[in-house]
Amino acid sequence: RHTLKFRHITLLTNGLLLPASQAILPHLDRLVVSLDTLDPDRWSQIIQAPPDTARTILANVRTYAHRQDELGYRMVINCVLTPHTLDGVTDLLDFCAAHNLLLSFSPQAVHHWPAYGLLATDAYRALLDRLTHHKQRGAPLLTSALYLRTLRHMLPYTCYPTLVPRVMPNGDLTYPCRPIEREGGGHGGRPCNLLHVAHWHQALQRALETYGLPPRICTSCFQQCYAEPSLMQTHPLALLWELVRHPPSRQGALWTHAPG
Repeated sequence: RHTLKFRHITLLTNGLLLPASQAILPHLDRLVVSLDTLDPDRWSQIIQAPPDTARTILANVRTYAHRQDELGYRMVINCVLTPHTLDGVTDLLDFCAAHNLLLSFSPQAVHHWPAYGLLATDAYRALLDRLTHHKQRGAPLLTSALYLRTLRHMLPYTCYPTLVPRVMPNGDLTYPCRPIEREGGGHGGRPCNLLHVAHWHQALQRALETYGLPPRICTSCFQQCYAEPSLMQTHPLALLWELVRHPPSRQGALWTHAPG
C-alpha cells in the first residue's frame, strides 16, 4: 500500500472466508461484502451454493460488523438490484442500520447494460424513489443523491474508470475496468501484476502501452464503483453538496425506518 501510494484500500468479498483472512482486515479502510438478500434460501439460489454457505456468510457479516472499531475498517453491504431482489432492499437497509453498516448497490447488468427486467418495471423506479427519500432522512446509504437520480432515470454520464483502480486478489491490475476486461477487447485486460512493479506510474504506463487510453465515454454498466466517482469528477459541486448535506459521520446515525 505505502510503496504504491494508495490512499484508500477497499476489499470486495463474498464474506465466506473472512475468518480465514482476518489478518488483512486491519490494513483495510473499507470492507465490502456482496449480499443481495437476508433470506438464506434465496441467497443460496442466487450464488448457487448450499443453504449452509449462505447462512455462514450472514453469520460472518454479523460478526465482522461488530469488529469494525476493533480492526479499523468501515463495512459496507453491496447489493445488486435485480427484479428478484427489489422487494428485500428495504430489509437490507434496516439490517445495515441495526449493525452499523452502510449499504451500496448497483443495477444488474446484462452484457454491460442494465437488465431489461429493471427498466420495464415500476417497482424499480418506486424503490429508487424510496431510497432517495430515506437518504434525505439520514439512512445509512453509501451513495450520492446524484447517483440515485442517475439510476432512477438511467441518465447517460461520462465514465472515468481509472479513478478507482481494481486489483484482483493475486495482485493483477484490471485495466481500465472489469466490464471491458471481461469483454476482452482492445481497451481491457490485465497488463501487469502490482507486486512486480516498483510504483503505480510504472503500472499505468505498462497498461497504456498494452491497451491504449481508456475510452472517454462509456454509459452502459452503471456500476456504482465506476459511475459514482465519475459523476463526482464531472459534477464537483454535487460532491461538495454531498459532503455538507450528508457527511460520513452522520450516515445512519439519525435514521430510523418508518414503513413506506
